[in-house]
Amino acid sequence: MIGDSDKKYRIEAVDGAIDMIFAISHQPGLGVTEIANATGMTKSRTFRLLKTLTNRGIVSPNETSGYRLGTSSLLIGACAMAQVDLINVATPALAALSAKANETTILRLREGRKCICVAKHEPARELRVHAVIGRRRSFLVGSGNIVPAFLSTQERENLVSDLSLPQVQKDQLLQKLVAIKIAGYSVSIGEVNSELVGIAAPVFSADGAVAAAISIAAPAHRTHASNIDAFIPLVVTTAHQVSQRLGWQGAQRSLSR
Repeated sequence: MIGDSDKKYRIEAVDGAIDMIFAISHQPGLGVTEIANATGMTKSRTFRLLKTLTNRGIVSPNETSGYRLGTSSLLIGACAMAQVDLINVATPALAALSAKANETTILRLREGRKCICVAKHEPARELRVHAVIGRRRSFLVGSGNIVPAFLSTQERENLVSDLSLPQVQKDQLLQKLVAIKIAGYSVSIGEVNSELVGIAAPVFSADGAVAAAISIAAPAHRTHASNIDAFIPLVVTTAHQVSQRLGWQGAQRSLSR
């Protein structure tokens, strides 16, 4: 449901197309007239949107009559299932990691050039980092660094080259990302804000691609070098265990600082 505060951001054509996709998913084989009736749109508008969705493979006309979901919908569904599986697998791991560290633990996924918090666990202590599900931020700062660091060399270089930064800063960022990949984890102190420390490690999918970042987020004033040293193997081990549950067969790397 769209709230009053969100109505000004509503794009009618997109909203209508989504209504059509849901209508077809619930009842495959609907024709243009039936889809128009189900969504409250005119037949001409319904036909135009169906053509657009067909061209993108989201829906497909049946050989006999009506429409069904297309192959692109299968891809979207598979990706959604993979992400849901990741959250289901990671949630108890985040709780266990939080219990060991007594700090907030977070799972972040890549979303374009940002990362999004999709799961968290906060300890039962008065002063803690408060993570917000759905919050987005650049994946080039803090624990978000994990995702670009573990992309292929070409993807990482292309990503950095497209940034509106002086070349010297691009070179420094590339060096930082390569160093994170070599280490197998990242430590950020004051990157997001001066009061936050983050320690993160990558989660890999079955095909070996980086799927997410698991991190411990702690207040800087109580997180000393000894704490960071203790947190690193906890995060790396947790991320490795989650990766294994997703089907990744890679071995956990030994750590050195």
